[in-house]
Amino acid sequence: MSTPAGSVARASAGVALAAAGAVAYLIVQPSSLDLAAQAFRADLFDSHGFLLWNNYWYGGHYLLNYSVLFPPLGALLGVRVVGALAVVATAVLFGVIAYRRFGDRAWIATAWLGAATVTMLMANRLTFALGTAIGLGALLAVQRGRPVVAGMLAALSGLGSPVAAIFVALAGAALGVTGQRRIGAILIAASLAPIAILGLAFPASGYFPFVVSAFIPVPIFAAAALVLLPPQERVLRVGVVLYAVMCLVLFIFHTQIGANAARLGSLFGGPVLALGLAGRRPIALAVCALPLVYWQWSAPVRDLAAGWGDPSVTARYYQPLINHLHAQTVGHPVRIEIPPTRNRFEAEYVAREFPLARGWLRQSESGDFDLFTGDNLTAAAYSAWLQDHGVSYVALSDADPDYLAKDEDQLIRSGLPSLHEVWSNEHWRLFRVDGAVGLTSPAGDPAVPSGKHNRLTQVGASSFDFTATKTSSYLVRIHYTPYWTVTAGDACVARDGDWTRLDVRSPGTVEVAARFSLGGLGRRDSECSG
Repeated sequence: MSTPAGSVARASAGVALAAAGAVAYLIVQPSSLDLAAQAFRADLFDSHGFLLWNNYWYGGHYLLNYSVLFPPLGALLGVRVVGALAVVATAVLFGVIAYRRFGDRAWIATAWLGAATVTMLMANRLTFALGTAIGLGALLAVQRGRPVVAGMLAALSGLGSPVAAIFVALAGAALGVTGQRRIGAILIAASLAPIAILGLAFPASGYFPFVVSAFIPVPIFAAAALVLLPPQERVLRVGVVLYAVMCLVLFIFHTQIGANAARLGSLFGGPVLALGLAGRRPIALAVCALPLVYWQWSAPVRDLAAGWGDPSVTARYYQPLINHLHAQTVGHPVRIEIPPTRNRFEAEYVAREFPLARGWLRQSESGDFDLFTGDNLTAAAYSAWLQDHGVSYVALSDADPDYLAKDEDQLIRSGLPSLHEVWSNEHWRLFRVDGAVGLTSPAGDPAVPSGKHNRLTQVGASSFDFTATKTSSYLVRIHYTPYWTVTAGDACVARDGDWTRLDVRSPGTVEVAARFSLGGLGRRDSECSG
């Protein structure tokens, strides 16, 4: 027979494990794969406030369809602190939900989940951790009969992490199918509304890959859960089925979510099975535990190991390159191509100083998958890609490359006539792109630079300045957004394929910034000053 003290200890075990992991994370501060993207966005907010557009990655892209809440919180508290608080909150909220529903039988599940939250810190999935904590708050509000609060928190989960919000919608669907239609509909509508609104206002392109190795654990888990979970656990069983169907759809079709969908199963699969089996089928739970723990921990451990001791995750690794680029460019805006490193920290440290042809958003580079993988990259194709993207310099590091960069890395090392090496040190080789057209050309003649008298003079986080000595039209190799607004000078901005055309109506300096407007919301193809 368990004592009250023993029950309290078991009930608090999950929170204690999450808290211990969070403290260890803040002390050790691992720099694994996903940290660079989230730290960069927090830095942008700290420097510029809310921005809807980012010129420093991928030739320009929208920011708000990734996370609205994390950048300001990360700028205020620090990205690691936000992640640490989120995983502790996740353990607390899951524990309350589980104990209210399952009583003392929930202790294995809550302890398991508490330990598992540390995997989000190991992989630095901090935005997802924030959205997950808020989403569990919505489910607790459902459990306590507070639909308005549940709806508000579900919406906030969508602003915290679109991936987490989809999981909240999945929980709402499971509740709806099992008879709780009203609250299920509230969760679905509230969690998906921010995603839909932001997606319409700031559309994203590309897809996230969902490879077979990431998909296979999902149907295996779902089959095991349906066999083992008791029939009376209808919500859990329906939730598992809906989750498996969702993953199958995302595996078959290219979507922005892709393999991110596997996060729900890997994080919660074991604890959910423990909720249904603990005290009922302990042997079955023990047999399933090992593969579920492997699914849960293998990728985060791999990410942690890849960043451990890697000099390319530190700012000092990039500083000599940045210093030399400043000396080479003498203040002129240029775009740099860095074949992506395994941990992607060029997307944080170099992008603070120079616009990159890449960054760290897998969906935005999905259009390059075919060219840059499978031995399809040739010298001619690569040279054309550099020119098309307005790249003036290529910087090659000695760090392990991302899988998308392996062919590119080998091609550059083999020697290319279009690249002229101008500097090197123990970690870097810097090449100038011979005959680079750069970021601007006369409109209609993209193979010719616009010249030193008609050129970009500044590329900001969500703006650019262009100085012209004559009335003419120019191609600016920054992606077009209907939110471009001419804030100074006499000119029009318009779409020119994927890029932006600037029609200068009077010589002088033209300043253009991305600002929210009803015209932009209406997908205008041009906008003029005055």
